[in-house]
Amino acid sequence: MSSGSTTTDTSQGRLQKPPQPGYVYGDERHASDSGTEPTYPEQFQVVFIDSERVLLQNLDATDYRYERRDPFEDAIGTRWTLLDQEDVDESSRADVPEITPFVSILEVKAESYRRSRTEANRLKAEAIEDAIQLLEGHQPTTIDWSEVDGIGEKTAEQLVDHGFSTDADLAVASDEQLREIPGIGEKNLANARKYIESN
Repeated sequence: MSSGSTTTDTSQGRLQKPPQPGYVYGDERHASDSGTEPTYPEQFQVVFIDSERVLLQNLDATDYRYERRDPFEDAIGTRWTLLDQEDVDESSRADVPEITPFVSILEVKAESYRRSRTEANRLKAEAIEDAIQLLEGHQPTTIDWSEVDGIGEKTAEQLVDHGFSTDADLAVASDEQLREIPGIGEKNLANARKYIESN
């Protein structure tokens, strides 16, 4: 399934939309048939998504699922079912601190490096753990993109639309991710990094 497409799950007759932050999915592995419609005791809300990954949090805020985006989208309608958002109790939606998705992604990366057991990857894991400690003690600050040299109004809108509105967003973004945004070239990328470091 390609990102951004809308398909119909023929097995259930449901329209499956591309994942978006705030969407709630039921885990089909724990679904139960208690009538005409299945019920989903395990429900997960998308709290972070980009072109490569999806981070979901259960509605009790006690568990996370970190998924690669393409396999996640392929599993919509089989492993994951998009629930009717009108049926989701708004009070039960996960209240996620803005920094949490990024810290969780870093924790996954650190764990993968620890498992490899090489000296180089051990050092990478330690560096990530240091970054996590800094992030956890930091409250994200909204970036005023008009203060960044070379960033005009349209580029600023593109950055915000792609999820880059705080210094934490920028801190964990790769250069490659930022270059994909219209209006971000090498010069503007360097200016944005410099702005974050000086503020």
